Amino acid sequence: MKKHKKKKALQDIRQRRLFCAFSDINDNFAEWYRATQLEIDRMEQEVAGYLLPSHL
Repeated sequence: MKKHKKKKALQDIRQRRLFCAFSDINDNFAEWYRATQLEIDRMEQEVAGYLLPSHL
């Protein structure tokens, strides 16, 4: 019975570590996506500025 409890405890630890790792990956991806989106928005504004009639 002790072997089963030890195995279960190790599985619980592994699951918590995996959850934390995936959570970190998700947070990092979200930060990267936001930064990328901000850069895209700036580029769109810059291109739109060049295309406005006042620059022709």
